[in-house]
Amino acid sequence: TGIDVTGKVFADEISTEYAGKIGFNTSDSFTLNGQDTPQYGMGRTSTAQPMGISGYYGLAFASSGAERMRIDASGNVGIGTTSPSTPLHVVGAGDLIRAGADSQQISIGVNTGGGENYIYGSNHPIKFGINGSERMRIDTSGNVGIGTSSPTSSMDVRGTSVFGSGT
Repeated sequence: TGIDVTGKVFADEISTEYAGKIGFNTSDSFTLNGQDTPQYGMGRTSTAQPMGISGYYGLAFASSGAERMRIDASGNVGIGTTSPSTPLHVVGAGDLIRAGADSQQISIGVNTGGGENYIYGSNHPIKFGINGSERMRIDTSGNVGIGTSSPTSSMDVRGTSVFGSGT
């Protein structure tokens, strides 16, 4: 049993009796959240589980006729690239990552025209740390502090320091 259609199909609702699955090749499936999910399609069998969307070779997301994001078969996510090579691979120019609220943001980006990379903060210091402890800071006036969270000059180093070759 089935429907054989040439052309477009429009529906207000699609439901299935086959374990809540809609997809192609539903007999060739994998397990997602403990539920059998079709290789090409989507499925959800209970309200306690998220809906699974699957594509055997990955998923591509598009808008205005162009691919914008991809999750490949390895789980790598690409934004601005169709072949991500790392867990998060972002390609573009200008601000590539921006986080925060309007009054407090950090931006990481690339200025392709000037051949430079950048990290910008707004209205608050940028802190660098390791193992949960601050190790360096650039305050809002541009002072750099190493070993201090309150730098008082362009380069404020507290603790033991070595400058130059040591000779």
